[in-house]
Amino acid sequence: MKEKKPVIDALLDHIFKDEYKKQFFKKRWIGLGLQLLIGAAVLLILLATNAFS
Repeated sequence: MKEKKPVIDALLDHIFKDEYKKQFFKKRWIGLGLQLLIGAAVLLILLATNAFS
């Protein structure tokens, strides 16, 4: 039985025939997601400290 791939992997396979490009793209998106999360956390902390000061 063939293992079913996640949708995103299947899409990336379709867009990038190249495994290297696919891995690079995935890393870019993960990095972007982390930056957004960190940015949101910093904003929340700043808002919280302003509210309680």
